[in-house]
Amino acid sequence: MYNIPLAILILSISLLIVIGSFTLSVAFFRRALLSVVETFRKHDAVEEENAITTVELGCKPRTLMNFFNPGLRDYKVEALELLMSCGIVEVTEENRYYLCEERLVAMIPEFQPF
Repeated sequence: MYNIPLAILILSISLLIVIGSFTLSVAFFRRALLSVVETFRKHDAVEEENAITTVELGCKPRTLMNFFNPGLRDYKVEALELLMSCGIVEVTEENRYYLCEERLVAMIPEFQPF
């Protein structure tokens, strides 16, 4: 009636695809987080006077065309939003962004500057 081994194989492959997708998303998000922090440090945007814009940061605004683009997704916008929600990245009145190194190292010790 039912082919049990085939059903188990299909379920196993489906589970592997879901786990692989999640793992890749986490890896890409981590890479974007590292890239955002590195860009702040490269531009010396660790004080309000040296704050940078999202264009200088390399964050591209999300558009409908980007949604249908068959390339890899850019997680920099989400990484910036996470850092802002944690208080690690501050926004100036001119809508420019800067990194608070003390909060970054206190919350995420692996981002200790060299």
